[in-house]
Amino acid sequence: MRVLFWNILHGGGPERLPEILLTIVGAGADVVALCEFRTARGGQLRAALADHGLEHQATSHGPGRANGMLVASREAFERLETPAAFAGRELDLRLDGFGGLLLTAVHVADDASPTLRASHWNRLVDLARERRGGRHLLIGDLNTARGEDAERRLPGVQRLGMLATLGYRDLWRAWHGGERASTWEGPRGEGRRIDAAHASEGLSDAIASAEHVDAPRESGHSDHSAVVVEILDETGGRPGAERKNP
Repeated sequence: MRVLFWNILHGGGPERLPEILLTIVGAGADVVALCEFRTARGGQLRAALADHGLEHQATSHGPGRANGMLVASREAFERLETPAAFAGRELDLRLDGFGGLLLTAVHVADDASPTLRASHWNRLVDLARERRGGRHLLIGDLNTARGEDAERRLPGVQRLGMLATLGYRDLWRAWHGGERASTWEGPRGEGRRIDAAHASEGLSDAIASAEHVDAPRESGHSDHSAVVVEILDETGGRPGAERKNP
Protein backbone atom coordinates (compact mmCIF):
# COMPACT_ATOMS: atom_id res chain seq x y z
CA MET A 1 0.00 0.00 0.00
CA ARG A 2 1.02 3.60 -0.54
CA VAL A 3 0.41 6.32 2.02
CA LEU A 4 0.65 9.96 0.95
CA PHE A 5 0.81 12.89 3.37
CA TRP A 6 0.72 16.50 2.22
CA ASN A 7 0.27 19.98 3.67
CA ILE A 8 -1.78 21.61 0.90
CA LEU A 9 -1.44 25.22 2.15
CA HIS A 10 -4.64 26.90 3.35
CA GLY A 11 -7.05 24.50 1.74
CA GLY A 12 -5.49 24.47 -1.69
CA GLY A 13 -7.33 27.42 -3.25
CA PRO A 14 -9.47 27.22 -6.40
CA GLU A 15 -6.57 27.68 -8.80
CA ARG A 16 -4.32 25.14 -7.07
CA LEU A 17 -6.84 22.38 -6.32
CA PRO A 18 -6.77 20.80 -9.82
CA GLU A 19 -2.98 20.41 -9.65
CA ILE A 20 -3.19 19.14 -6.09
CA LEU A 21 -5.65 16.47 -7.17
CA LEU A 22 -3.47 15.48 -10.15
CA THR A 23 -0.49 15.04 -7.82
CA ILE A 24 -2.46 12.86 -5.42
CA VAL A 25 -3.96 10.70 -8.15
CA GLY A 26 -0.59 10.41 -9.90
CA ALA A 27 0.99 9.03 -6.73
CA GLY A 28 -1.36 6.04 -6.79
CA ALA A 29 -1.94 6.32 -3.06
CA ASP A 30 -4.18 3.91 -1.17
CA VAL A 31 -4.40 6.26 1.81
CA VAL A 32 -4.16 10.04 1.54
CA ALA A 33 -3.71 12.32 4.57
CA LEU A 34 -3.89 16.07 4.06
CA CYS A 35 -3.37 18.90 6.51
CA GLU A 36 -4.45 22.54 6.13
CA PHE A 37 -7.60 21.07 4.61
CA ARG A 38 -10.58 23.46 4.69
CA THR A 39 -14.21 22.45 4.61
CA ALA A 40 -15.31 25.49 2.61
CA ARG A 41 -13.19 24.41 -0.35
CA GLY A 42 -12.91 20.75 0.46
CA GLY A 43 -16.14 19.32 -0.89
CA GLN A 44 -14.88 19.26 -4.47
CA LEU A 45 -11.62 17.64 -3.43
CA ARG A 46 -13.36 15.00 -1.30
CA ALA A 47 -15.73 14.13 -4.12
CA ALA A 48 -12.89 13.83 -6.63
CA LEU A 49 -10.91 11.56 -4.29
CA ALA A 50 -13.98 9.38 -3.80
CA ASP A 51 -14.39 9.17 -7.57
CA HIS A 52 -10.84 7.76 -7.72
CA GLY A 53 -11.58 5.05 -5.18
CA LEU A 54 -10.64 6.89 -1.97
CA GLU A 55 -14.19 6.79 -0.72
CA HIS A 56 -13.65 6.10 3.00
CA GLN A 57 -12.99 9.50 4.53
CA ALA A 58 -12.65 11.32 7.84
CA THR A 59 -12.04 14.96 8.68
CA SER A 60 -10.96 16.81 11.78
CA HIS A 61 -11.28 20.55 12.34
CA GLY A 62 -10.59 23.02 15.07
CA PRO A 63 -12.94 25.88 15.99
CA GLY A 64 -14.32 28.31 13.44
CA ARG A 65 -12.72 28.35 10.00
CA ALA A 66 -9.41 26.88 11.18
CA ASN A 67 -7.37 24.54 9.04
CA GLY A 68 -8.12 20.87 9.53
CA MET A 69 -7.19 17.42 8.32
CA LEU A 70 -8.61 14.90 5.87
CA VAL A 71 -7.84 11.21 5.46
CA ALA A 72 -9.22 9.35 2.44
CA SER A 73 -8.69 5.61 2.00
CA ARG A 74 -9.55 2.81 -0.42
CA GLU A 75 -10.36 0.54 2.53
CA ALA A 76 -12.61 1.16 5.51
CA PHE A 77 -10.96 2.22 8.76
CA GLU A 78 -11.75 2.79 12.40
CA ARG A 79 -11.25 6.30 13.69
CA LEU A 80 -9.61 6.24 17.11
CA GLU A 81 -10.12 8.80 19.83
CA THR A 82 -8.04 11.98 19.71
CA PRO A 83 -7.93 14.57 22.51
CA ALA A 84 -10.05 17.63 21.75
CA ALA A 85 -6.98 19.85 22.18
CA PHE A 86 -5.62 18.52 18.87
CA ALA A 87 -8.80 18.87 16.83
CA GLY A 88 -7.75 19.82 13.32
CA ARG A 89 -4.20 18.63 13.93
CA GLU A 90 -4.48 14.86 14.18
CA LEU A 91 -6.35 11.88 12.80
CA ASP A 92 -5.57 8.54 14.46
CA LEU A 93 -6.83 5.47 12.61
CA ARG A 94 -6.80 1.67 12.54
CA LEU A 95 -6.83 0.23 9.01
CA ASP A 96 -7.75 -3.43 9.37
CA GLY A 97 -7.86 -3.88 5.60
CA PHE A 98 -4.16 -2.99 5.48
CA GLY A 99 -2.92 -5.51 8.00
CA GLY A 100 -4.16 -3.68 11.06
CA LEU A 101 -1.94 -0.67 10.38
CA LEU A 102 -2.20 2.08 12.98
CA LEU A 103 -1.84 5.42 11.21
CA THR A 104 -1.36 8.69 13.06
CA ALA A 105 -1.46 11.66 10.68
CA VAL A 106 -0.53 14.96 12.31
CA HIS A 107 0.08 18.65 11.83
CA VAL A 108 2.15 19.69 14.84
CA ALA A 109 1.89 23.36 15.80
CA ASP A 110 4.74 25.70 14.87
CA ASP A 111 6.64 28.34 16.87
CA ALA A 112 3.51 30.49 17.22
CA SER A 113 1.93 27.94 19.61
CA PRO A 114 4.75 26.50 21.75
CA THR A 115 2.51 25.11 24.50
CA LEU A 116 0.25 23.31 22.04
CA ARG A 117 3.30 21.98 20.19
CA ALA A 118 4.85 20.62 23.39
CA SER A 119 1.64 18.95 24.56
CA HIS A 120 1.07 17.37 21.16
CA TRP A 121 4.58 15.98 21.10
CA ASN A 122 4.04 14.57 24.59
CA ARG A 123 1.02 12.69 23.25
CA LEU A 124 2.86 11.44 20.17
CA VAL A 125 5.77 10.11 22.21
CA ASP A 126 3.30 8.37 24.54
CA LEU A 127 1.58 6.79 21.52
CA ALA A 128 4.94 5.66 20.16
CA ARG A 129 5.85 4.08 23.48
CA GLU A 130 2.53 2.22 23.55
CA ARG A 131 2.67 1.06 19.91
CA ARG A 132 6.36 0.44 19.35
CA GLY A 133 5.94 -3.31 18.89
CA GLY A 134 3.00 -3.03 16.52
CA ARG A 135 2.47 -1.75 12.98
CA HIS A 136 2.40 2.01 13.60
CA LEU A 137 3.12 4.80 11.14
CA LEU A 138 3.45 8.37 12.39
CA ILE A 139 3.37 10.72 9.42
CA GLY A 140 2.85 14.43 9.02
CA ASP A 141 4.06 17.99 9.15
CA LEU A 142 6.09 17.72 12.34
CA ASN A 143 7.37 21.32 12.28
CA THR A 144 10.76 20.20 13.53
CA ALA A 145 13.85 18.56 12.05
CA ARG A 146 17.29 17.35 13.06
CA GLY A 147 20.33 19.54 12.54
CA GLU A 148 21.22 17.95 9.20
CA ASP A 149 17.74 18.79 7.91
CA ALA A 150 17.43 22.43 8.99
CA GLU A 151 19.45 25.63 8.93
CA ARG A 152 19.22 25.99 12.74
CA ARG A 153 18.19 24.01 15.77
CA LEU A 154 14.41 23.81 15.85
CA PRO A 155 12.16 23.48 18.90
CA GLY A 156 10.94 19.94 19.39
CA VAL A 157 13.95 18.26 17.81
CA GLN A 158 14.64 16.34 21.02
CA ARG A 159 11.30 14.55 20.52
CA LEU A 160 12.65 13.06 17.31
CA GLY A 161 15.44 11.61 19.42
CA MET A 162 12.85 10.11 21.75
CA LEU A 163 11.14 8.42 18.81
CA ALA A 164 14.47 6.94 17.72
CA THR A 165 15.13 5.71 21.25
CA LEU A 166 11.78 3.92 21.13
CA GLY A 167 12.86 2.14 17.95
CA TYR A 168 11.07 4.33 15.40
CA ARG A 169 12.84 4.86 12.08
CA ASP A 170 12.84 8.12 10.13
CA LEU A 171 11.93 6.47 6.85
CA TRP A 172 13.23 9.03 4.38
CA ARG A 173 16.59 9.14 6.19
CA ALA A 174 16.70 5.33 6.38
CA TRP A 175 16.27 5.09 2.61
CA HIS A 176 18.41 8.06 1.57
CA GLY A 177 21.33 7.99 4.00
CA GLY A 178 23.20 11.27 4.30
CA GLU A 179 21.44 12.96 1.40
CA ARG A 180 20.18 16.50 2.09
CA ALA A 181 16.63 17.47 1.24
CA SER A 182 13.92 19.96 2.16
CA THR A 183 10.17 19.60 2.23
CA TRP A 184 9.55 23.29 2.99
CA GLU A 185 11.44 26.48 2.20
CA GLY A 186 10.97 29.81 3.94
CA PRO A 187 10.80 33.24 2.30
CA ARG A 188 14.58 33.65 2.56
CA GLY A 189 15.19 30.26 0.98
CA GLU A 190 15.90 28.42 4.22
CA GLY A 191 15.11 24.75 3.69
CA ARG A 192 13.83 22.30 6.28
CA ARG A 193 12.76 18.65 6.10
CA ILE A 194 9.85 19.05 8.50
CA ASP A 195 7.43 16.66 6.76
CA ALA A 196 8.36 13.09 7.61
CA ALA A 197 7.23 9.54 8.35
CA HIS A 198 8.43 7.44 11.27
CA ALA A 199 7.72 3.70 11.50
CA SER A 200 7.64 1.56 14.63
CA GLU A 201 9.92 -1.44 15.14
CA GLY A 202 7.01 -3.69 14.23
CA LEU A 203 6.50 -1.95 10.88
CA SER A 204 9.92 -0.75 9.75
CA ASP A 205 10.93 -4.04 8.07
CA ALA A 206 7.81 -3.83 5.88
CA ILE A 207 8.73 -0.47 4.34
CA ALA A 208 9.42 -0.71 0.61
CA SER A 209 10.24 2.96 -0.05
CA ALA A 210 9.93 6.49 1.29
CA GLU A 211 10.07 9.45 -1.09
CA HIS A 212 9.26 13.14 -1.44
CA VAL A 213 7.16 14.59 -4.23
CA ASP A 214 8.86 17.96 -4.72
CA ALA A 215 7.50 19.17 -8.06
CA PRO A 216 4.24 20.65 -6.68
CA ARG A 217 6.18 22.70 -4.12
CA GLU A 218 8.64 23.86 -6.73
CA SER A 219 5.71 24.86 -8.96
CA GLY A 220 3.97 26.75 -6.16
CA HIS A 221 0.97 24.45 -5.78
CA SER A 222 1.83 24.22 -2.07
CA ASP A 223 4.69 25.40 0.10
CA HIS A 224 5.36 21.80 1.17
CA SER A 225 6.48 18.65 -0.60
CA ALA A 226 4.34 15.55 -0.26
CA VAL A 227 5.68 12.45 1.51
CA VAL A 228 4.90 9.02 0.03
CA VAL A 229 5.60 5.75 1.87
CA GLU A 230 5.08 2.30 0.39
CA ILE A 231 4.39 -0.55 2.80
CA LEU A 232 4.55 -4.26 2.04
CA ASP A 233 1.78 -6.53 3.24
CA GLU A 234 2.47 -9.28 5.77
CA THR A 235 3.49 -11.69 3.01
CA GLY A 236 6.05 -9.28 1.56
CA GLY A 237 3.84 -8.22 -1.34
CA ARG A 238 2.45 -4.86 -2.28
CA PRO A 239 -1.30 -4.66 -1.62
CA GLY A 240 -3.02 -3.33 -4.71
CA ALA A 241 0.11 -3.71 -6.84
CA GLU A 242 -1.98 -5.28 -9.59
CA ARG A 243 -4.20 -2.18 -9.61
CA LYS A 244 -3.20 0.41 -12.16
CA ASN A 245 -3.07 4.04 -11.06
CA PRO A 246 -6.44 5.69 -11.62
